[in-house]
Amino acid sequence: MYCETVDLVAKGMTSVTADATGMLITPTNDTLKNILRVKRLRNYSEIGVDSTRMQLVAYSWYAIGYRYPVFETIKSMVLRGDSTTESFSTSFYYPISDLQNLAPDPANDNIKPDKAADITSVFTEAQLMPNPVLTDLTITYKLTRAAKVWFTVHNNTGIGLCQTAPQNLSEGYNSTTVPMGNLITGVYSLYVHVDDMVMRLNVMKK
Repeated sequence: MYCETVDLVAKGMTSVTADATGMLITPTNDTLKNILRVKRLRNYSEIGVDSTRMQLVAYSWYAIGYRYPVFETIKSMVLRGDSTTESFSTSFYYPISDLQNLAPDPANDNIKPDKAADITSVFTEAQLMPNPVLTDLTITYKLTRAAKVWFTVHNNTGIGLCQTAPQNLSEGYNSTTVPMGNLITGVYSLYVHVDDMVMRLNVMKK
């Protein structure tokens, strides 16, 4: 119903194809392997109250063990005779750290790669000082091999609030400081990123 007065009927055909696999490097420097891209092509032979034809193409990139895509790109085209006009296009990015904060999903959790086990063999002897933190949180840790490391802080709804710059660090003891003085009192999720692995720790802000 358009404006609760006009009935709109759409007719056409939709095809869904898994058309690509590979590795994806996200804007937050997560390296995701075995990504599956799904293409949805929807052709409307009739839409609305006229004979306008429309084509909607959507690409979604999925990581193993997650219900929702990491990336989505959507493009709409209007077809009139032999001409094609782009109506709109948009893209969305959903960080893995945000997807991990969603409601439990047993079907996908059962096939999710056990990254926590992998990361704890590389990122060891971690200490958060002080915790509770007032201004700056210092993280000391030992790497059992060289790795790219960075940290992100998220609130209880999964929204990212701050991020340290990724660093290529050598094997051995290291430390990183995360400024948290501008955050309100509460419990925050500290995500540890080591190459393509992620683990979550809790930090209390006072």
